[in-house]
Amino acid sequence: MTAPLAWIIDTYVASEMMRPRPEPRVASFLDSIAEECLGLRRVEENRA
Repeated sequence: MTAPLAWIIDTYVASEMMRPRPEPRVASFLDSIAEECLGLRRVEENRA
């Protein structure tokens, strides 16, 4: 049995779908993967 392929996407990818006309390639990519294989991670930059 093989593990399912999982994706961690950048917040820019997720926010693209909030635009009035999202980039078709981004929409197509997100439509092509199963929701249960999708993760969103926030990355913070340390500006010390």
